[in-house]
Amino acid sequence: MILSGSNFGDYLIDAHHIIEYGGLLLILFLGAITRVGTLVPLGYFIGKAYPEVIEYSFYMLLFSLLLLLFLCSR
Repeated sequence: MILSGSNFGDYLIDAHHIIEYGGLLLILFLGAITRVGTLVPLGYFIGKAYPEVIEYSFYMLLFSLLLLLFLCSR
């Protein structure tokens, strides 16, 4: 198996053996543009449709961070 890592960082480090550096940067850039291009409008429209959601934004951020820590620790 070429990608033998146990977490995302290992996969990213191993990816340079498969893809040239320029191709890897292009894929990472397109991924970032895709995430920003979908999450920013989604947040805007949810905030417009449900203004009370803004009151709970701190709790959503805290939940997201705890979920990320849990998933990365596995």
